Amino acid sequence: FSDAWIRSNTVGKIVWRSSVTINNRYNGVKGTYISPATSWQAADFPYYAQDANHGYNDGPPIYNYDQNLANDEGQRRWKDIHLPFTTSCDTAQRLAKIELLRSLYMGTGTLPFNMAGYQIAPLDILQVSFAYLGWGGKYLEVAKTRFKIEKNKNNIVLLGTEVDIQETDPSIYDFELIEDLSPQGYTVPGVPNA
Repeated sequence: FSDAWIRSNTVGKIVWRSSVTINNRYNGVKGTYISPATSWQAADFPYYAQDANHGYNDGPPIYNYDQNLANDEGQRRWKDIHLPFTTSCDTAQRLAKIELLRSLYMGTGTLPFNMAGYQIAPLDILQVSFAYLGWGGKYLEVAKTRFKIEKNKNNIVLLGTEVDIQETDPSIYDFELIEDLSPQGYTVPGVPNA
C-alpha cells in the first residue's frame, strides 16, 4: 500500500504503538512437545535464544553473545509454550524461534479505512509505505478486521473497516541447521549456509 492509497482511504485517527509493555517482552522461549522417545508423552525441547549456542555472535560475550539478553540488562525473560500437536524436536525449536522473533517486532496499531479496506483479511501481510510514520515498505501482519458503521453529525450512515496490525518481517521464518540443538540440548554439528 502506497502513501497516496493510505491518505486517500484513511477515515480517522491511525493508532500506532512502537513498543509493548515489559510484561510482553521475551528474550528466550522454552516449552514442551510430544516426544516419541518418551512414549509419546510431553517432553521439554531445548530452549531457543539468539545466543552463541544457536550460532549468533553479535551480542556481548558476557551474555553468551545474546544481544536480546543484553538489551534486557541480563535479565532472562522466558516465554513458555506448549506444543501438544508437535512430535519433532526440530519443529518445536523452529516454532520457538518464530515465537521469539515475532515478539521482538513489537509495533502494533489500528488503521481505520473506508470500504476500500474491506478487501484486507486477517493473516494478510501488507507492505506499507507511509511517510508520516517513517515507513518505507514496512511489513505489517493483519491480526483482526472489523466492519464499522457510524453516523456523522448530519445523521448520515458511514461504512468503514478497522484493521488491527502487528509489525512483522520475512526473516522471522528463516532457519539454519546450525540453530538446531539435539533433544538433549547439545549443538548439532553442521555447516552454516554462507
